[in-house]
Amino acid sequence: MPGDILHLDGLLSGGELILLQVSKYVNTCFSFASGSALGSTQVDNPEWASPAVTDIARALGYRDGGFHLEMIVDGYGQPFFLEFAGRIGGAYIAEAFELKTGVNLHHGDLHCLLGEVAKVENGHGRADMFGWFLFPYGADIDYGSVGQVFRHEFVQCHINARPAKPDVPSYSELHSPFGGIVRGLKSCEGAIDSIVRYVTTKPNSLANIS
Repeated sequence: MPGDILHLDGLLSGGELILLQVSKYVNTCFSFASGSALGSTQVDNPEWASPAVTDIARALGYRDGGFHLEMIVDGYGQPFFLEFAGRIGGAYIAEAFELKTGVNLHHGDLHCLLGEVAKVENGHGRADMFGWFLFPYGADIDYGSVGQVFRHEFVQCHINARPAKPDVPSYSELHSPFGGIVRGLKSCEGAIDSIVRYVTTKPNSLANIS
């Protein structure tokens, strides 16, 4: 089904939604596995997001802890379920979430499991939007060019000149040559979209991964 892929991340306690932040993927996890860069940018939470989280979590019997829900939104704005995980999202999702809300998802996940909801409700919201990007193993990148063009947007930047080759496609910094987080006043989609287009994958760099 064509459409934007959104990921919804946050915390549930006793079946109640405590925190939620919605983001839109730039490229897809499938394209990352094939050698393309991946990223996402935070967006305003749509009206359907909170009910979708609670309804899907209830149907699956998931009541406490962090979650990572993915939905496809078609051209009419209609959301469709893609996947739900009772865990914190990978890559830089947790770091971008903390920059936006002031809450560390991993710490909040533990507090929710222990029933200590008050300790995760003291986050501070920010008007800025944050996004992240990650290049796969094998990407050939002009770091200087990327840094020069986007230096004002960078919040965090990770360069690994000698990444370890993964056995399977990996979001770990150990296996990625380049990743980071950017900030935008209302959106950082343009920056993320432009950054991920800097990647050129070496021929057959992933061919031997199985």
